[in-house]
Amino acid sequence: MAIYLLKFSACLLVFWLLYIAFLERQNRHHFKRFYLLGVLALALIIPKLTIIEYVEPVVTTFETTATYINVEPILVQIQNEEPQLFDLETTLWCIYGFGALVFTIRFLVNLFQMRNRISKNERLKNRSFIYVLLKENRIPHSFFRYIFFNKTKYESNHIPKEVMLHEETHAKQLHSLDIIILELLQIAFWFHPLIYILKHHVKLNHEFLADQAVLKQGVNTKTYQNILLQFSSSTQNHQLASAINYSSIKKRFTVMKTQTSKTRIWLSTLLILPIIAVLFYSFAEKEYVEKEPLETSKVLKIQNGSITEGATEKLMQEYRDFIMSYNDTNVIIGKKYERAIIIYDQLMSDKQRLSVEKYPARLIPEPNLSKTTPRKPTSEQLEAFKDTKKYAIWIDGKHVPNSILNNYAANDFVHYSGSIVHKNARSKSFPQPNQYHLYTTSGFKATYQDSQLNRYNKATETYANAISVYLKGPQTDNSELKILKAQADKIYNSFTKEELEKHNILMAPPVPAQYPNSNGIEKPIMVILIDSKGQLLVNDELTTLNRIESRLNNLSESFDKSRSVYVKYDDTKDSYKVLKEVKTLIRLYNFKVIQGNISQIAPPPPPAKQKTSKGGPNTNESYNYPIPPPIPENATPEERQKMQNAIDEFEKKNKRKVHTIKPIEILIKKDNSVILNNKPIKFKDIANTASKINKNLTINERRNFVFASILMERNDSYDFALKIQKELRNADIWASSVVYLENQKKSGLPSKHFNHNAGLTVDEAKQQKMKLLQKGNPDDLLNKQIDSLNKAAYKKDPSEVNPWAITTEVTYIPDSQEKKSTNPSFLEFMEDMESQGATFYLEDKEITAEKAKTIAKTNKGKSTEMTTKLDENGKYMVLLSTPKVNKPQESILPLVNGKIIETGKLKMSLNDLKKLKLTLPSAEVTAFKFKIPGVKTEQIKGNTISEKAILKLQSAKVGDYITVFNIKDGKDSNITPLAIEIVK
Repeated sequence: MAIYLLKFSACLLVFWLLYIAFLERQNRHHFKRFYLLGVLALALIIPKLTIIEYVEPVVTTFETTATYINVEPILVQIQNEEPQLFDLETTLWCIYGFGALVFTIRFLVNLFQMRNRISKNERLKNRSFIYVLLKENRIPHSFFRYIFFNKTKYESNHIPKEVMLHEETHAKQLHSLDIIILELLQIAFWFHPLIYILKHHVKLNHEFLADQAVLKQGVNTKTYQNILLQFSSSTQNHQLASAINYSSIKKRFTVMKTQTSKTRIWLSTLLILPIIAVLFYSFAEKEYVEKEPLETSKVLKIQNGSITEGATEKLMQEYRDFIMSYNDTNVIIGKKYERAIIIYDQLMSDKQRLSVEKYPARLIPEPNLSKTTPRKPTSEQLEAFKDTKKYAIWIDGKHVPNSILNNYAANDFVHYSGSIVHKNARSKSFPQPNQYHLYTTSGFKATYQDSQLNRYNKATETYANAISVYLKGPQTDNSELKILKAQADKIYNSFTKEELEKHNILMAPPVPAQYPNSNGIEKPIMVILIDSKGQLLVNDELTTLNRIESRLNNLSESFDKSRSVYVKYDDTKDSYKVLKEVKTLIRLYNFKVIQGNISQIAPPPPPAKQKTSKGGPNTNESYNYPIPPPIPENATPEERQKMQNAIDEFEKKNKRKVHTIKPIEILIKKDNSVILNNKPIKFKDIANTASKINKNLTINERRNFVFASILMERNDSYDFALKIQKELRNADIWASSVVYLENQKKSGLPSKHFNHNAGLTVDEAKQQKMKLLQKGNPDDLLNKQIDSLNKAAYKKDPSEVNPWAITTEVTYIPDSQEKKSTNPSFLEFMEDMESQGATFYLEDKEITAEKAKTIAKTNKGKSTEMTTKLDENGKYMVLLSTPKVNKPQESILPLVNGKIIETGKLKMSLNDLKKLKLTLPSAEVTAFKFKIPGVKTEQIKGNTISEKAILKLQSAKVGDYITVFNIKDGKDSNITPLAIEIVK
């Protein structure tokens, strides 16, 4: 904003100085009026304009080294600065807002006063003007078509005709409109002195125009000047009106006598054009766009390797095969031909082109359906198309019976196309000699007008998916990406500038670089991205130098084959500063550094999707704002509010949540090895690793909201699962579930974790917990998750329920047991609850502690769900239940025309079908859908066929199947659909 104001001020200053030096004393007042208003508009617009300059792409060089430098890394801990409530920027905005408010009120008050002055005084209509006669002794002035005179002077004829003509000129030339525009600009730029100066010049020029009009009527100059002196005023306030002002009299008298030569008029006019051009090139925004090279990406130059030019041997063989096939058959296959053109023109080196024959020339130009000019069929043509023996008809790409055209008029179609079909090309389905396609407005748009856009979207989607696959692989051959990129660019270049702006179409991103493996160069073990703010990203996630050092330390201990780390950086001071620290750290652990500029290398997929467009995948996004830290428990209310504001601002700008609860997913294999979040882990490292996953949360937040899901491949691993639960409590994870997979395996279902609260922020999890507590059942959410898995265990036939339902045991540790870190068995836990006076429930019915312990002894908690919570008196309640299996809803057969049917398939004549009525034994049918082959589905309200559907039945014939489905009764009943065959 500050830069814009400076540019605006500079432009306005230059235009004002030009006016003072060359135009002010000239008598071309009409030109000066439009100049003064025009330069205001130009000064506002020029800083917003953009000049695009195309520059040649720069090939990035990469530094690689294996030199070990024994230097301690400089790790700088950056203190998080707390945002100030009133900084300089906020203060300035407050001052500006207050000033704008004052000037807005002033403007509205002046308007209100003008309105009162008009409405409360006598008005006389004189031609196209309205005279307002004032009781106050004010000088004549005007506002649009209203002209104000003192009533006494007007009625006694003491107002000269010259003064009346002067004010009528103001009204006729709409000078008040200029003043209103300047008043509005003054509200926005109340602090700007040049606005007030130009406002003065505009008002003075209005007086020049009015004086000029009076003198043209033959009035004597000296007489008129004396009249002006009598009626001028320097004291009265006329903010929105045009009035004779004493302070401008001397300058007006001078201008009245001035005569400007034609030569000076032309010179001053021509001088304006180069001044505008200079201001445009000086103050317009400049955007430098890199030219798209012939090859969108060069192979990286690494250490002893060299840049490989030309197509790969695989693509050369593809091209040779195409030429050989064409020479043998003289047939061109479209897709192969297009690929061959790209390989020859864009990927081959000059030497490679000399070694092969050039592809055949294109005989038929490529069609562009989006440029098709629509042609409407005539009524005679539409009538002819109804002949089933001569014409096969398609509407919007779908074949329809010819009789359907009876429902259309010629104006319903915006385009048609078709041709004669020779006998040898006709089929049994379409034996007609003519085939024609008709298009409605929507069909023509989808098939023709949007065809090129749809092609581009499909091409860029394919290219984006290929980039994603490539970046996950060895990245040794990007030739296929080059072909996909060239295909997308070819379609992109077919769009006009207007189409690019209208549909917000972006060019596809450059091709990612490849890592040559011919010299034994290994793929980097880690890719580090340094953005423009100096923030570090690894694997699309923000990280720190400490975390990178920890990972490098682990990698060096594991003796990985790869010794390279790839660092991408931005061209900013912050990025360069962090780059030095990262390189020092990498070399400290004896790894090689491969560095490259982000602007020349396609980055990995973005960490967070921000803005998409209708064309061109957005693969070059990165974070622009550092993630704010979590709010500590000991924060004061003021600190808490400030930190929460920072979090809210980050989430709004980046359109993603921060400090969300991450899942803890553990799988116990048959050999009791452990997988934590899809990575193998030793038992001793479980607590340490689990605590890091949600380290952004406080201890109490982890205890209350983080949930661990434990799956076991063997039920015998239950005791080991209890040990893991105990270990998790050392990481302050107090809630967990254990799922038995042996039964699940027999059901044929994939394993699935319970991710309770995962993806939610702490505040969202608290709100969810409060809702469940208000309902009186805090475990309702988990029960629903378990039920959803059990529902998935149904076989293909919904009536047959799979007996191998999934069983889950959930454990919660109440807040009052914070000091108790042991993890007892199911029976021990029951005994512990009994000693604390807990009440036991089975399926919501109270049972004795002995019965609860018997259940624990019988199945050790298997096939039993257990949760604990506090009652109103603060005593524990232990809730036991078995998983419930929901039975599928039985299907209901409706009565058709009052008759009971046995299945959903039946036969009816056309006459009976026209009387169709659906009823139910215990409810009423409220709606259903009626489908005739080749005709749009009819949505029918009530339980009887509609007149519109009866008319559409005229196109049906014997043997057709009419479908009645989506039958509603207002109770969400499962009503069987009907398939009705038409019989004689």
